[in-house]
Amino acid sequence: MVFDATRKSLYWMMAGIVITMTIFGFAMILSMFQNSQLATPEEFEAEIIALRFTQSEDCFAYKDLKTGRVFPSVIDPLKLNKDQLQRCYQTSTSAKGLKDFNFGVEVDGFTQTPLMTNNFILNRVKFELPKKKVFVKNGDQFIETQMKVSISR
Repeated sequence: MVFDATRKSLYWMMAGIVITMTIFGFAMILSMFQNSQLATPEEFEAEIIALRFTQSEDCFAYKDLKTGRVFPSVIDPLKLNKDQLQRCYQTSTSAKGLKDFNFGVEVDGFTQTPLMTNNFILNRVKFELPKKKVFVKNGDQFIETQMKVSISR
């Protein structure tokens, strides 16, 4: 009889430990699943940042001086240089800057070598975004071409 009470106490102690571990394990699985669903893919994040190259007048986008309108996906060839790229997107010059997205931009027919941000390393390209169709405003003409963006990190 004395042993029955001890046996029940040990059983419920062990059952409590197992139930607690099961609850913690289930909570960890739910947390990991939630994090995997909420994570933003690196390629998507880089593509959103790279949109500034063709959408912003501070980057390469053409701006009509008469109307003040910025034409998205139309590149001003006068802005297509390394200095403009540095004003448009700059990363830290310290080692932290190597962990940021670093871009190399090429426009077919208009850049001989890629325009690179300050920490871009050509032989460490992590991925390339799909080529994007852009227009280059050359005088009164709009020349259709492709823009390639490479990312190192």
